[in-house]
Amino acid sequence: DEGQVRLYLTDLELWVHHSLNDWLRANLERKDACTALAKVIDTYATAASSAYIDMPEDVSLMLLTTMDLWVALDKCALHHYPLLHDYDPGFPPSLFEPLLLPRKAQMERLFRVEQHLATRRKAALSGFPSIFRSDDAPKSFAELRRKIEAEATTERSRKLSELAKKRHQYYELITQSDGMNCQYVSRWRRRQQVSEHSGSCQKCQLKSKARGLTIDVHEWPLPERDLDAKAAVFELDVPTVVSKWRDTTYSILVDMLSVDPGAQGPRRGKGKQQGVYALHSYVGLHKFVKSQAGRLQLTSTTKPFVISHYRHQNISQSNEANICVNNGLDYSLYDSRKLRWTEEFLGCCDVREKYTLKLPPGPYRGLQYAVNNTIHTSNEVIASQAKCPEALTMHEYYAFGTLRSGHRLQWRNIARELTTRILNFNCYETHALFTQAAWQVGPFSKGIMRRESHADLEEEEFGISLLSALNDAVGTIEGNWQGATAARTFVALAARLLSLSTCNTVQEGCYRFLRRTRVISLRWTRELGQKLQGGQKEEELKILNARTLEMALTCHGTFDVDPHHVPYLLESDEDIAVVTECSIIVHDRYPVVIDDLPAPIKTLLRRHWRLLYVLEPLLRKRILGVCNGLDKTIGRLWAGYVPGSPWTTLEMPSERWLVTEISNEGGTSSILVHYNLLEGSLLVNGSPLTRLPRSYESHPTFHRLFGEVTYPKR
Repeated sequence: DEGQVRLYLTDLELWVHHSLNDWLRANLERKDACTALAKVIDTYATAASSAYIDMPEDVSLMLLTTMDLWVALDKCALHHYPLLHDYDPGFPPSLFEPLLLPRKAQMERLFRVEQHLATRRKAALSGFPSIFRSDDAPKSFAELRRKIEAEATTERSRKLSELAKKRHQYYELITQSDGMNCQYVSRWRRRQQVSEHSGSCQKCQLKSKARGLTIDVHEWPLPERDLDAKAAVFELDVPTVVSKWRDTTYSILVDMLSVDPGAQGPRRGKGKQQGVYALHSYVGLHKFVKSQAGRLQLTSTTKPFVISHYRHQNISQSNEANICVNNGLDYSLYDSRKLRWTEEFLGCCDVREKYTLKLPPGPYRGLQYAVNNTIHTSNEVIASQAKCPEALTMHEYYAFGTLRSGHRLQWRNIARELTTRILNFNCYETHALFTQAAWQVGPFSKGIMRRESHADLEEEEFGISLLSALNDAVGTIEGNWQGATAARTFVALAARLLSLSTCNTVQEGCYRFLRRTRVISLRWTRELGQKLQGGQKEEELKILNARTLEMALTCHGTFDVDPHHVPYLLESDEDIAVVTECSIIVHDRYPVVIDDLPAPIKTLLRRHWRLLYVLEPLLRKRILGVCNGLDKTIGRLWAGYVPGSPWTTLEMPSERWLVTEISNEGGTSSILVHYNLLEGSLLVNGSPLTRLPRSYESHPTFHRLFGEVTYPKR
């Protein structure tokens, strides 16, 4: 169920943010804590990767959450095996610059992750190869190696004795054969008596028996090179903590952070694809294997002698050199999940493509580079003006292309554009450009949490100037609901300013701006809701329903700020009424299947659902605290509603549901009204108030008769 997956992901993300460090302190001494963390990372990454496809904002949060979990895993592994300090985990320093993190708390978490990685890189021994290559592994297990080599030496001595015994037997048979003559028998053939060689000739039988003597080769179980031998011994008994740490770290580097170099089979150099032979299945070491094979395994493309056609030798050609052979395997670390060598994936980390908002087909598509990065210059944009599409003016082309020219200049360019308004703020492309600039974290600043890309937002003078420009800009669109995209852009900029500014004057100004935008978007939502009630044609209903949904999402998004700012935006009964009204409208207006919704609306829905989880504790507290905001909302949606008993919560695990009991118009019976804080669902005696039950709308017969339209109840 998609809703359950969404709940699981959000619950885990919030737990990691608020409780992971406390959990780690309480469980650091337990080795199985590493196994538990590795399992959580794998389960979460698998579910989130599927749920967050083509959603850069959500994918950024997924990576941040995963890295928080990995840092906890790394600390736990280092505590139990300090030898891992010698190895660089392999995360490039600038890897996380493209992430979209709209909250200051998220940037602080990323800063702690980057600090931890910087400390690990500094502590790693210079010149040490990657722990994900076969050239190196933690140096220990000397006792196991001595045991293997001692047993191999004993077996080799027995093999030499066997060789000497069989060679003696061979020479005896040959000597005995040489002292005999071949035996012949007489036979009649075509009326003539002829002499033929006897099939039971004893001389030839002895010679054949001597030539048939063979001996199995003895292959030394460990590679000849000392480092390869150490790596092989280590892989036989990899500590569970190290195995989980290595597989998990590699999975993050390769599955989440790397670009696939292309699908090929296992190759070593030139030539056709070959089979592979894993250390764990090698008969010469099978009795010494103690650890389970993980994702990364020592594997060879060359066969061991014991399964090649050289495994048997004739005694006539045998000597110590070709019977007692060195190990024939050439080991390298192998990814058993992708069936590729690890060296093919290492060094391929590049997340910019995944974490960048994409421009849709249209006149701005050729300017995707201006959204992707901040390394292009204004001169380069001017030099490319011949590529300006006919649908854009040269001024629009230049303004769009240069907004992100230089990561230190972005916010100055944003403030200027809010004043000049050369770009069309009502189009999605402009929204994507501004959102990418505002949310992308930018280069890591060593030793300080603040990023240079957003340093301007900490200046009081700039913050006041930006707020003034935002208020002027929102004033130009408040009369027309078609300015919803522009409103969302302005809200995103104000929320980012509120998140990073430390000035009280600026923060108060942000609160006022968000409330103003909320009033505007709420008016748009109600106007479109009235139009929807009066609509008749199916296509008209479909368009109006989508627009009403968009407006409600836009209004609800004005509460989407850092958690410690939420109480200042959700303190009055009117605030409660607005947030619950928008939640109910969104729940009642989004279709059963959201795959066909425009990408921007699906993104808004994802933010909306996540915000509901963030708001739940405070909203529950406000509503239960003798607040009539929810009653006011229901009264707007249901003309006959009269507040009844105080709102209460259901028992766990259904505490997301609030319930009140009211009387019907005649007072003859009671009615139960339920409100779901995590979904915005409003039920009257178990049935939706303003739309048909979703079980009806998802039924094939309903689709055949009425199509995809979400019908309001009349």
